Amino acid sequence: MYPKQVEFIWKPDELLPLHPNGMRFEALNSTQKVTDIWEVYSPGGGVITDSSKNLNSKRIYPHEIMSDILRECTQVGKSFWEYVLDYEDDSFSSYLHEVWSAMKDSINRGLISEGVLPGGLGVSRRARNIYRKIETSGEKLKKEGFLPAYALAVAEENAMGERIVTAPTCGSAGILPAVLRYVEETFETTELDILHALATAGLIGNLIKTNASISGAEVGCQGEVGSACSMAAAAAAQMMGGSIRQVEYAA
Repeated sequence: MYPKQVEFIWKPDELLPLHPNGMRFEALNSTQKVTDIWEVYSPGGGVITDSSKNLNSKRIYPHEIMSDILRECTQVGKSFWEYVLDYEDDSFSSYLHEVWSAMKDSINRGLISEGVLPGGLGVSRRARNIYRKIETSGEKLKKEGFLPAYALAVAEENAMGERIVTAPTCGSAGILPAVLRYVEETFETTELDILHALATAGLIGNLIKTNASISGAEVGCQGEVGSACSMAAAAAAQMMGGSIRQVEYAA
């Protein structure tokens, strides 16, 4: 919008019609009369839309509740990730590889970066220092300490406006990549195992989004983080050899 003059007005008591996470743009003429209005929404998961038709993503999978998915998988003897691949196109595997690569990059950047986070509160980045302290600590602390360091690294990258993966949202982006890397290092899993786990995690996130919400504006930060924890738990259970029932129970 620069170099045009812009004024931002916060209206906490006004709720836009399609979603609580909305923004209205008003264009004014030289006499300050409104000549055009555009309303845009962020329903969560990285989606930006100005249409009610797009607030709910198009239906990819034929089932919308876990019991139906479990029934199909049990009948034909397939896992959750196989269920996902059955309904995705040929580019999905390469997409998962891109997602995992971006997740790893966000962890690695966060673990080496220093400075103060934006926002005016003077909060310093902590992931790098925590990670370095854990590296020189005993094995027990290493086992338990790397996981939160990885998650914090991604969260700080998000706070800095760097590239992260919505998993399922920006605010909860650190949990799933941290768990995937931790399980990878602890149980010596392969990258293919991780890609399959990502597919399963995505299925869980899609179920939550369809039947409840992943949006912090609707269900609060705990809803975002709870969704991410459910996705990460399912992914970890699968990578550790769990059955579909165990994976579902973990989620």
